[in-house]
Amino acid sequence: CEILNQVAPMEKELKELEGKSEVLSGQQEKVQILLDSLTSRLKGLSDEYKVLISEAARIEDQLKNVQVKVDRSVKLLANLSSEKDRWTADSKEYEKQISTLVGDSLLAAAFLAYIGYFNQGYRERLFDMWTDYLNDFKVETKVNLSVIEYLSKPS
Repeated sequence: CEILNQVAPMEKELKELEGKSEVLSGQQEKVQILLDSLTSRLKGLSDEYKVLISEAARIEDQLKNVQVKVDRSVKLLANLSSEKDRWTADSKEYEKQISTLVGDSLLAAAFLAYIGYFNQGYRERLFDMWTDYLNDFKVETKVNLSVIEYLSKPS
């Protein structure tokens, strides 16, 4: 009997511990399920983060490439602007040359045909006389036309 009295509280305590053990096992399973769920969610978020980081790096590379292209475009536009200025100046010069082409050609032809035989003083007087004659008929000529330069090709 004495042994039963000693064993009975131990059996009672054993049953209580077994009950607590079952409750704690149930809680452990719930916590393990929650832990597994959170771990898989963390892995998913980590994978998504890696994808977003790689996408951000790709976008940054594209941004650098676009910036390089924009810089080149700006330089090209600046160069084209200076070319436009040069072409405009050349165009005005060509217009001026075209406006005096007839008169300059007549003076050069007259120089080749008639002036060669005469001395320098008479050549200058003839040339001035022909220039005045063309001016009277409103045929434009270059001021101080050098026939030698006009007829020769610079090399």
